[in-house]
Amino acid sequence: SSWADMVYKHGFSKFYKLDAFTDYPPGYMYILYIIGFIKRVFSLGSLDTATVLILKMPAILCDLATGYLIFALARKHASLITALTTAALYLFNPAVFTDSALWGQVDSVLTLCLLGVILCAYYGKLIPAYFLFALAILIKPQALIMTPILIWAVIEQVFLNNFSWNKFWKNLGFGLCAICALALSMTPFGLSSVISQYTETLASYPYATVNTFNLWGAFNLNWEPLTPAMSAAGNIFIAFIVAATAIIFFRSQDKSKYFFVAGFLFFATLTLSTKMHERYAFPCIVMILCAFVTTKNIHNLSLFALCSATQFINMGYVLFLYAKDIQKYYRTTGFIAMSVVVICTFAYMLFCAYTMYVRNKTIKNLKKG
Repeated sequence: SSWADMVYKHGFSKFYKLDAFTDYPPGYMYILYIIGFIKRVFSLGSLDTATVLILKMPAILCDLATGYLIFALARKHASLITALTTAALYLFNPAVFTDSALWGQVDSVLTLCLLGVILCAYYGKLIPAYFLFALAILIKPQALIMTPILIWAVIEQVFLNNFSWNKFWKNLGFGLCAICALALSMTPFGLSSVISQYTETLASYPYATVNTFNLWGAFNLNWEPLTPAMSAAGNIFIAFIVAATAIIFFRSQDKSKYFFVAGFLFFATLTLSTKMHERYAFPCIVMILCAFVTTKNIHNLSLFALCSATQFINMGYVLFLYAKDIQKYYRTTGFIAMSVVVICTFAYMLFCAYTMYVRNKTIKNLKKG
C-alpha cells in the first residue's frame, strides 16, 4: 500500500531513489501505480477495506486466470468434468488462496507468467515464451530459477529437432528482442537504479534459510548468517539441481517433462539452496498439477498434494504463528520436523523423476510396466 502511494506520488524515475525499503523490481510497480491512482481518486486510506481488496485483486485475478489455463490444458486430455475438477484442485487449494486472497502476496502473478512460459514451450512456441519470461523477471527475480528449462527447451527445439539456420537466427533475434523489451520496461525507473535493485535483492537476506522448511531448517539454522562453507554448499546444490534437470529433460521423450522439470526446479531450489523464503516453491504447485494433467500418473498427483501441503503449512507457520511470537517460533522442534518432511518430499520427487522420466522415456512405458 505504501509502495502504491510512493510510486504514484513521486513517479517511476524517483521511486528507487527514495529513502525507503523496496525489494521488488519494477514490473509490479506499474500495477501499484494504478492502485495508487485509485486510492488517490477515492481518498482511500491504507487500512480501508476497499484498499485491501484492491491490493489483493491482481493476485486473485491471476489465480483465476491460472485456473482457466489448467482447465484449458486438462480439457485437451480429459472430459469436461475432469477438467473442471482439476482446475478446482488449484483454485480451492489452501496454499493458493492463503498466499493471495488471505495474505495478499503476489506470487500468483509471477506463477501465471511462468505457467505461460511453460505452456508456450510445451506447445513448441518458444518466441512468445521469451517475452513471457522477460515479463516474469520484471515482476520478481525468482523467475530466474526457471532459466535452465528454457535453455533446455531451446536446445531441444532449435538445435536437436530439425536444426536450420533460419530457425536459429529467428529464435536468437526474438530472444534479443525480449531482452531489449525487458530493458525498455525498466528505463522509466532508471536502468542503473533497477539493475542495482536486482543485485541488492538477490544479495539480500544472507542467511541459511529465512523461515523456510528445508535442508537448512532441518539443521536448526533459521536466520543463521551465511558462512563461506554454507555459500559453497549452496552453489554445489544449485549445480546439482541444474544437472539433474538436464538429465530428466533429455532422457525423457514425454512432453509432460516441461511441467515436471519446472516444478522440480522450484521445489529443489527451495529445499537445498540458501537464502530461501517460505513461498519460493509456490509455482511448483501448478507445474506438478499440469504434469499430472498431461500424464494422469498417480505419482504426480501425490507430489501435487505434498507440495501443496508443505507450502500451505509453511505459509501458515509464518503468517499465523511466527509473526505473532517471533521468539517462540524462531526455532522450534516443529520447524525442524517440517523441514524433514520437506526433505522427504523432495526425495520422493527425485524417485518420481527417475521412475517416470529417466528410467522410462515416456510415461506410457511406466503405466505399462
